[in-house]
Amino acid sequence: MGEAAAREARDAARKLLKAGTDLSVAKKVKRLAAVVDQSRTFEAVARAWHTRSAPTESEKHAHLVLHRLELEAFPVIGGLDVRDVTPPVLLGMLRQIEDRGALETARSVRQRCSAVSVYAIAAGLAVQDPAGTVLLAMPLPTAWTSP
Repeated sequence: MGEAAAREARDAARKLLKAGTDLSVAKKVKRLAAVVDQSRTFEAVARAWHTRSAPTESEKHAHLVLHRLELEAFPVIGGLDVRDVTPPVLLGMLRQIEDRGALETARSVRQRCSAVSVYAIAAGLAVQDPAGTVLLAMPLPTAWTSP
């Protein structure tokens, strides 16, 4: 790697750090996304799940669910093969959301990721629900905690 390429890599890493991105998660995501069958990506499976589930929801709610995935999940894990979305990878993404103070958003995204994972398991594309595994690693809603 030449000096110019090294400086570019350094600057890119600094931008990710400044945005609150976990560099180890970002590196793994980039490496795994390079070799993924696009029909098996988390994003492709999530969109297929959404297409199936949207008719059972109000139009407004269905739009909100997809929009939240597009903003929060797809930029981080959307390019990964759905099997490569492991509990540590998912928890890393959720921690980034929590670190912004958006605890309800993190819980909602985890719930949607769980639904996508269950859909992927049923379709034979995955064998685990990482979102179910990380549930107890997340902060409890304030309504569940004692005063």
